[in-house]
Amino acid sequence: MKAYSKTIFRMVSHNKGRFLANFFICLISVFVSSGLAGCPDSFEESYVLGYDDNPPDLIVKSTGESGLTEENLAVLKGIDGYQDSFSFFSYDFSPNDDETYYRVYLVDFADMGMAKPLAEDYPAALDEVVAISGVGEYEVGQALGFDPLQAVTDSIKEQAGDMAAMFAFPEAGDYKIVSIATNSLYRCTAPETAMIDSEEDRYVEGVFYLDRQYLSGVVPDFLAPMVDVDSFFPYTDCYLSFSHEAKYMSEDYDEQMEKKAEEVKSLLGDAVEVLTLQENTSYAMFDYYNDKVRGISLVIPFFFIVICALINLITMQRLMKDERSEIGCYASLGFQKRSIAFKFLFFAFFSAATGCLAGYLTGTPLLPLLLYPAYDSVFRMGEFAISFFTLAGILIAVGVVLVSLFVTTYIALAYLREVPAELLKEKAPKPGKKIYLERIKPLWKRISFSWKSSLRNIFRQKKNLILTTLSVIGGTVIVMLGFALNDASSAMVDDPLFGRVASSMGSISAVIILLAIALAVTVIYSLANMNIEDRKREIATLKVLGYHNVECSLYTFREIIFIVILASILGVGVGTGVVYWAFDFLQFGELGDVQWYSYLASPILIIIATVLVNLLLSPHIAHIDMNSSLKQLD
Repeated sequence: MKAYSKTIFRMVSHNKGRFLANFFICLISVFVSSGLAGCPDSFEESYVLGYDDNPPDLIVKSTGESGLTEENLAVLKGIDGYQDSFSFFSYDFSPNDDETYYRVYLVDFADMGMAKPLAEDYPAALDEVVAISGVGEYEVGQALGFDPLQAVTDSIKEQAGDMAAMFAFPEAGDYKIVSIATNSLYRCTAPETAMIDSEEDRYVEGVFYLDRQYLSGVVPDFLAPMVDVDSFFPYTDCYLSFSHEAKYMSEDYDEQMEKKAEEVKSLLGDAVEVLTLQENTSYAMFDYYNDKVRGISLVIPFFFIVICALINLITMQRLMKDERSEIGCYASLGFQKRSIAFKFLFFAFFSAATGCLAGYLTGTPLLPLLLYPAYDSVFRMGEFAISFFTLAGILIAVGVVLVSLFVTTYIALAYLREVPAELLKEKAPKPGKKIYLERIKPLWKRISFSWKSSLRNIFRQKKNLILTTLSVIGGTVIVMLGFALNDASSAMVDDPLFGRVASSMGSISAVIILLAIALAVTVIYSLANMNIEDRKREIATLKVLGYHNVECSLYTFREIIFIVILASILGVGVGTGVVYWAFDFLQFGELGDVQWYSYLASPILIIIATVLVNLLLSPHIAHIDMNSSLKQLD
């Protein structure tokens, strides 16, 4: 291996702290970004896999009392792409004319090929029913306290007159639940809206299936030739399915079914109402929920990537500052600028690329797996669809690497503009200047020497101050955004339609908060560790002068603590604006939903993380050799 190549790997070996700082920042950023980017597609695929009972593409509902005629059904079968259909009787009703509504399906289970409830037992008599899980709380063997066919049977008995007593219709209390079944049209914990004319939304408390084939058994044999009970239960609904290659939940599928719905409407006119799956509560709620997560996956990664770029800028800037004389040596020996820059570009690329690769390979499958229970608590999901490929995740990872290379190139070009003779000289530290606080003499006189020194150091290195402040502000904003999403979710818990859906968003916001804190800890650890590395000689000198380890630690860490406190407070102001924009972008929540303690918790968590990091790094200062103060650069 050539001598120059060896120096590249030696630089990586001698700067493990900076390498790991860049690595972990990129890892966390891409872990979150690629993981969130992959969530919507992964969960959508999982939801589609849950369609295990052949859901209909369209639901045609009769708007007239006579229901769907044989002619209507024949017309539907003639539509291009027609595959299958199933007709049945259904209605929503309130047995006591109060606000409690139920939905009843009278179907022929033997012929039912679409959206058939997946039950262990099916009715063996007219008084046995199947209840759909997730809509109300029912148990097998439970009796219904109402007659699900009462609205129709009362009309039949009224027309039958004196012969009504001969009909063997079950009475309220005779109906028993024989099975609790799942159904592809009822896969959400959000309540179903009753299909009734009302100025206010009314919700269905239970959905029940009865078997139509047992209707004939309610009529005495001698009346059977004269009474057709089926005629009192017309086909009010028809499920339709069409041949298509488009996947459920896709834009192509929704557009195709919208066109089919328009075609059905044009053929049957006002006699029917046509519903697509987009009007199905579960389908629509999942689309709404997934759309919010997709929006979050666009908002959150931006801040992680910005913080990643800032830390990379600080890391490479300090690395090149330490390698300044070596850059001058290479330049004086005739090395081309691109060869010199390659050394640092390799460091940036290697640390960022390995971090991004690790973040992508872990975040893409793991973050959706962590958030999957939040979805599964709201929707009946199918098998978890894990994928190691997400285009958005790959683009984000590549983008982070390119940003790292761009930042490194920018800094390298700034150094390579200088003449070798200047680069070979140790750059003199910036001269101390009076800060504005010194003008307040009564206050300045009361400040101790070590604090005066720390305050001067903070404002002398303005570039580091700005970059560090921006990094901490970014971390505070992400934490605050996580709390804001949780508060907005809590504010919607009482909403009967979005309550459960919104409450599960708390799980997502909790993951965002934890990852944001992890990023903040990594950022602060990296900044504090680099601060120690850059000031080893200064700390060693303080030890020679008689400062204890605790005093040296306080001297070193009070600067980062001061910056973090200032930046986290500023982050609350910036975060408020970001939360307002994010809520407007997501169409979810309002700024007024954010609780007062969320404004406090965000900076406090960042400050606590800073204190803990400083405690972890204190042993590093204790191990600094005092002889380092005597080692001067030539």
